[in-house]
Amino acid sequence: LTGADLRRSNLSESILIRADLSEVNLSDANLSRANLSDANLFKSNLGRANLTGANLSGSSLISADIKGAYLMGAYLWEANLSDANLNEANLSDTNLSRANLSNANLFRANLIDANLSDANLFKASLLSARLGNANLTRANLTGADLRDTDLSGAQLFKADLTGVEIYEKDRHWIDHGSRQSVTPSDLQKQTEGHSLEPRDAESQYELGLQYDGGIGVIQDKNKAKELFRKACDNGHHPACDKYREMSDAGY
Repeated sequence: LTGADLRRSNLSESILIRADLSEVNLSDANLSRANLSDANLFKSNLGRANLTGANLSGSSLISADIKGAYLMGAYLWEANLSDANLNEANLSDTNLSRANLSNANLFRANLIDANLSDANLFKASLLSARLGNANLTRANLTGADLRDTDLSGAQLFKADLTGVEIYEKDRHWIDHGSRQSVTPSDLQKQTEGHSLEPRDAESQYELGLQYDGGIGVIQDKNKAKELFRKACDNGHHPACDKYREMSDAGY
């Protein structure tokens, strides 16, 4: 499909695993809930495309144009988005854990509630972007442009903020976010009462290990297995191994 013109196409729920979509025009296309894992989208045009709930884990979107696209809830774990144009894209509640967003243009992008843990945002432009409540734990933000960026409630624990550009009036978000950390008790509280349980695979896996071994929480093998299953569904391979191990053991 290299170089094909698929603008305004309806590809909802399509299986495009490992597809070569380099330089394809997918502007205004409907790719909601499509499986594009490990696909090659080099220099593709995804402007204003609907990628709601799509799976783009491991895909390559180097230099792709994703301006104004709607990616709410999409799964982009370990996706390569270096040099991509995500100007004004809606990435709220998106899983971008371990994604490569180096030199990406995220001007005015909506990243509210996004999971960017361990993501590479080296020299990314986040000018005027919205990152409220985003998880930036251990993210590489070296040289990133954070001017006029909304970081209210964002978690920046162990994030690399070397050389970031930021207005002095917004520096308190950095100071506050850098002090936040996730502890076993915090993770346990997220699964109790009316709180949300961890949504990213790594946190689900870590909490599963804690319930499996009774580390900082009351041991619960069944809860551990369920957390491993959810993390596995989110593409966490060690969690898949633990889930199979517990299933074989009769849990």
